[in-house]
Amino acid sequence: LGMSSIEGIPLPDTALPAGISRVVFWTEMLSPHLMPYARVLASRAGVNVQVVAYQEMRVDRLRLGWTAPNLGPAEIVMRPDLNGIRRLTSTSASASVHILYGIGGWPLSRVIARELHRSKARFGVVSESAMRSDYLQPLRYVAHRLDRLRWGHAAGFVLGLGRRGVRWFEALGYPAKSLFEFGYITDPIPDVTYEMPVPGAVQLLYVGRIMKGKGLGLLLRTLAQCKDLNWRLTVVGSGSFESEFKRLATVLGVASRIAM
Repeated sequence: LGMSSIEGIPLPDTALPAGISRVVFWTEMLSPHLMPYARVLASRAGVNVQVVAYQEMRVDRLRLGWTAPNLGPAEIVMRPDLNGIRRLTSTSASASVHILYGIGGWPLSRVIARELHRSKARFGVVSESAMRSDYLQPLRYVAHRLDRLRWGHAAGFVLGLGRRGVRWFEALGYPAKSLFEFGYITDPIPDVTYEMPVPGAVQLLYVGRIMKGKGLGLLLRTLAQCKDLNWRLTVVGSGSFESEFKRLATVLGVASRIAM
């Protein structure tokens, strides 16, 4: 993306490809995980950044305390219709790069992928792995593989979230040369102080939704093998896996070390 730094962290001295002056982010919402990239990129001279979002913030994320991030000079386009999507994908085509946040995971994402492919726009995809340990996984795999065959094959690059994300796209058949490990980044928060509840204990903290796909069962089973170590786990969040999480912690004999 040609950035010199993210929130003061220096990055390699790179530049956007010659002739590229417009970057368009397509996303379900103004996610605090991705938008700092858009803001920093928009602050560069000669770079026009547009963020196209289906909604400002999902209701379930608002309940978790999320707020829309600062986008600085980036232009925000909310929920365009089909004609608006076509205008955005065809405008300044030779000078533009489009970054699509996932294909199929949110409303309009497949429509946008189709239009990017139809207009022969230069685009890439940024996404987490869709791999889950449930009975729907075979159907999920088929759906995403069809997305690759229909539109994804035209993506010039795929930014997979971590190694798991890259492995997922490899399994879908995306060429290895187009896959890159990527990471979320968020705005810094004010300095806070935290008093250790148990002096000397290693403090582990999980903040997020308590749901099956987050690997919390694996976390508990791993910690159960470390009972001889001095650790405490604090879990901040809620979700559909909460009662099962508590039950499993009790069965494994580690509930007394966990604060919810």
